[in-house]
Amino acid sequence: MAEFVNTAEEKNFDEENRVSFLPKEKKYIMVTDEEGKIKGCFPLEKKNLGNGWVAVYQEVITQVAKEKLTGEQCSVFLYLLGKVDFENYLTINQSDVAQALGIRQPNVARAIKKLKELNIIVEGPRAGLNKTYRLNPYVAHKGKNRKETILDFEAELTKQGKNITDADITKK
Repeated sequence: MAEFVNTAEEKNFDEENRVSFLPKEKKYIMVTDEEGKIKGCFPLEKKNLGNGWVAVYQEVITQVAKEKLTGEQCSVFLYLLGKVDFENYLTINQSDVAQALGIRQPNVARAIKKLKELNIIVEGPRAGLNKTYRLNPYVAHKGKNRKETILDFEAELTKQGKNITDADITKK
């Protein structure tokens, strides 16, 4: 049975009938009204976000929308957001991306080319047979130190002969 922690005070609830749909292996915070009726149950989880997060900046989403990416380009962009590793690294195989999205590999290659043109990603060194990329930290960030990630990203841009000011795509 699921274990509950009440936010107000300990009360006996008939949680068997009212919250039987909740997974039993988790603890929950129960939010109740003045009469003790359950208003909501929320998982009591660690404060650590773990690996399953990426911070995306709202202004950038609007800017990317204005670029009028095709549906496949948007799909690749979102897929890459979902695969970004700490410090904004991406190691991908275009054939794997194509298979995961149900699109042709040349279309993935064109989408990545477009994302590179927009400075949403920059190409990094090869990792075996796979290419590596770095997600622009002005677009989204995953990791401990955003400032270091920005400096590393700007260094990659400079290596490729691009202007450092191109990194902040919201300024276009």
